[in-house]
Amino acid sequence: MPPRQIYRQRIEEFESALVDEDSKSRRMSNLRLIAFVAAACCGVVATLGGFSTALVLLWYLLSLVGLGAFIRFVWVHRQISERIERLKQLRDLNQFAICRLDRKWADFPVPLAPQEFVENNTALDLDLFAEASVFQLTCSHYSPQGRFALAKWLVEPANPDEIQQRQE
Repeated sequence: MPPRQIYRQRIEEFESALVDEDSKSRRMSNLRLIAFVAAACCGVVATLGGFSTALVLLWYLLSLVGLGAFIRFVWVHRQISERIERLKQLRDLNQFAICRLDRKWADFPVPLAPQEFVENNTALDLDLFAEASVFQLTCSHYSPQGRFALAKWLVEPANPDEIQQRQE
């Protein structure tokens, strides 16, 4: 299967997963709201209800259960949000791969290079970090550490022995 077709297939898979995760995220948002409102209402009823001690304790217990459910829903919602961000990154990575294959540099974002390398005289002279630059062509890193390592390799090349080692 040609690379372009593989990338498109992956993009479709990530888009489909994003739709599913977005639906889960909306449901979890609603559950969080319901749990919070229920906990707050139970707390208000327990405080202002004028009930006997046993009933007040029961209402406070229900309030704590609602608060516990709310905290659990917040935790699950955060996990869903992290999955959504990861799926977006994977989708974008494959879209950028297609842009690279088609050499559509205008559609390809310029990755943020570490500032200490951008202002380096060598980098300025060779235009290493601008649009349609070597950095843009070769950088597919989402992490700051990956971008830093690539920028450092471009600006401060290693000795020949180390380069040979990296290629093995």
